[in-house]
Amino acid sequence: MHVIIVGAGRTGKSLIKKLSEEKHTIVAVDVSDSRLADLMAEYDIQCVTGNGCDGETLEEAGVRTTDLLIAVTDSDEMNVLTCILAGTYGVDNVIAHVRDPKYYAQFNAVKEKLGITQLVNPESTLAFEISNLLTYPTALRVSAFAKGKLQIAEMSVSRENRLCGHTLMDLKTESKNSFLIVTIERDGKLFIPNGSTVIQKGDVVSVCARRSEMREVLSYLGFGFKKVRSVMILGSENDVYYLADSLSQSGFSVKVMGRNYQKLREMKEKLDKANVICADFTDKEVLDREGLEHADALVAMSTYDENNIVASMYAKTRGLEKVVTVLRKDSYNGIMDGAGIDKVVSPYELTGLEIAKCVRSIDVPKDSQILSIQPLSGGKAEALLFNIGHNPSFVGRSIRSLNEDMKNGVLIVAIYRNGGSSVIPDGDTVLGENDSVVIASMGHTITQLKDILQEKSFTKHEL
Repeated sequence: MHVIIVGAGRTGKSLIKKLSEEKHTIVAVDVSDSRLADLMAEYDIQCVTGNGCDGETLEEAGVRTTDLLIAVTDSDEMNVLTCILAGTYGVDNVIAHVRDPKYYAQFNAVKEKLGITQLVNPESTLAFEISNLLTYPTALRVSAFAKGKLQIAEMSVSRENRLCGHTLMDLKTESKNSFLIVTIERDGKLFIPNGSTVIQKGDVVSVCARRSEMREVLSYLGFGFKKVRSVMILGSENDVYYLADSLSQSGFSVKVMGRNYQKLREMKEKLDKANVICADFTDKEVLDREGLEHADALVAMSTYDENNIVASMYAKTRGLEKVVTVLRKDSYNGIMDGAGIDKVVSPYELTGLEIAKCVRSIDVPKDSQILSIQPLSGGKAEALLFNIGHNPSFVGRSIRSLNEDMKNGVLIVAIYRNGGSSVIPDGDTVLGENDSVVIASMGHTITQLKDILQEKSFTKHEL
């Protein structure tokens, strides 16, 4: 696709990196010549210097023929206005980056009338990611699909895990809950396993299970963890509010500590269940006085990476088992690998992945049968939702039978029945009419359900 990206800051750069890997044709628009020069030196893209709210600038970027425009500047108003202006040029797909909670709620309610395809809020995306990490403290990443009914947790295998040294078939026969190992990353390479695959120490496995059973499944597999009940959050920006609200509504005990009195006062008025305190969290005596060592987890997400790093490292010395550190600068990423901090999260990388997911949903042929798309393993694979309908190549067939005919690198992960129930299938599961299936795929271009089958198999069963 031809994509115009307005805004070449950290979010824009993260998005350009991701979409370049997917071989899209990209034109970057920004008011800063130096930003654009840096991007051109690193990526094979075109650049236009100017304001995205200016029609002449958009025309120079090719707005009349582009497939998609994404506005990710630091100004919410400019992003929305740029998308509205692009619509007047006939651009069918536009995505706006909106940070302010009030603006997001208002614009989201009328986005169709404004001609905006999708609004992306980085603060809520960040809050959702961290909330999942606190729910499953030993997970590297957690994603949800099927309206949250199913989850995929990425876990690192150690020698102590039940998984280590066993085949997937052995594990499945002993478990009382249904689950599936969707992908395995080993020595930097990702693959979709089969029943005879032996799990090794150091593997990163993606475990799919029903949301209601995920905790029991992870415990069975040896990924035990202490349940997080109390969380201390450091910072006072919008993303802190989103996370505190989400965790409070989910039953966590939440304490927010920051240094911006006015923002914290406004936050306190909106958060009924969280304890909000204005204090200097860079002072270890203040952290101790406010009960750091009694918290189950700490999330350091102030606007200053240095403060987040120092507070996180101090929390580890006080014995906290779960520490999440939000870093907004790329320069610290490599340094943190050996610092002993549990999880480092980049809001710009998360937002880039979220927008890339929207782009992938848009970049689907008009005759495609795909109902929805969910990236897996950081975008290295994807989950695709299809409805079987009355397709004779699938209706009445068991998963075991289909596995014999499917291409390598493809797996049926889940099934949705007409009544709304979800099934994690095994070899004996039989597909019925109008079932919907979630297909995990890597290394294939799949737009029709038949694309998961080897061609000779599809022809054989359709006859």
